[in-house]
Amino acid sequence: MTSYRWTYEKLKVCYTLEQYKAFFHWFLSQSADAVKEKNSETDAMTKFVKEYVESHFGDDLSLDAIAGKLGITGPYLSTYFKEKTGINFSDYTYTVRMSKAKEMLKDTDLKIQDIASLVGYFTVASFNRVFKRFTGLTPSEFRRQYNQTIK
Repeated sequence: MTSYRWTYEKLKVCYTLEQYKAFFHWFLSQSADAVKEKNSETDAMTKFVKEYVESHFGDDLSLDAIAGKLGITGPYLSTYFKEKTGINFSDYTYTVRMSKAKEMLKDTDLKIQDIASLVGYFTVASFNRVFKRFTGLTPSEFRRQYNQTIK
């Protein structure tokens, strides 16, 4: 018996409000699990983009450059990535870079200008501005606050 037929048969035997509530609770739970599973499946193109960004976060991560590696256009990759992940490509790269910067600020004694360069920013000023927008703190404040909490 197909799953939709089985579901229909299960619904047909509901007679009380409690039975209907139990059925719909079960049905919604199953549906939510199916959606989560579908969203967690990563296709090859999205997987490539994510892995590339993770391993090249300090390089030029232009949409067109990565799309060229896949043999597609930038606008197509942009639409596809957003559809599959729910996040814009630029927001994804920004998040990866800021997460890497936070790790470096916590785990190393590198100068902030060096970290800025390592995560793909040409100037410390632009890095500071973006980092503050991401965390609410400047890189110096973030490092200071982190160091105070671990002591």
